[in-house]
Amino acid sequence: MVIYLGETVVGVVEHVDEDGRRLVVLTDDGDAVTFLLSAATATYTAEGRQWGARLVFDDEHSA
Repeated sequence: MVIYLGETVVGVVEHVDEDGRRLVVLTDDGDAVTFLLSAATATYTAEGRQWGARLVFDDEHSA
């Protein structure tokens, strides 16, 4: 799930870099969002920024 400031969007991981630090998620809205793993917080954030969208994994919404 991609969590924006006031909205949560379901998506699917489309690509994972070999080192696992960069993911591309295709949202149900059709957007491709790139996330980078933050070494400081151990969370995936859009383009590695400290603000904006965060990525969380939730089995409840998987098909």
